[in-house]
Amino acid sequence: MDSNWSYERAEKSINKMSKITCFKVEEPFIYKREFASYDKLFSYISNMDKETYNEYIRRIKIYLDSDSIRKFESNYSSEYFINKLVAL
Repeated sequence: MDSNWSYERAEKSINKMSKITCFKVEEPFIYKREFASYDKLFSYISNMDKETYNEYIRRIKIYLDSDSIRKFESNYSSEYFINKLVAL
């Protein structure tokens, strides 16, 4: 298999996924698409002051302890799809 083909396919999938906003949670996360390049993203993270970093960590912990994270659990996904199929 051509490795360039695999890389291009993976890159296209990642680009498509980066356009998904229905699960976007604004507060605790840094989104790559908000930066013009990986270098700019790296620069932002590398130059982040300790207070900003700690605030991100605090908000991530709150998010992970909330019910909002449940939609990403595998059993929730299974329940969701089963309910959709049964509703048909």
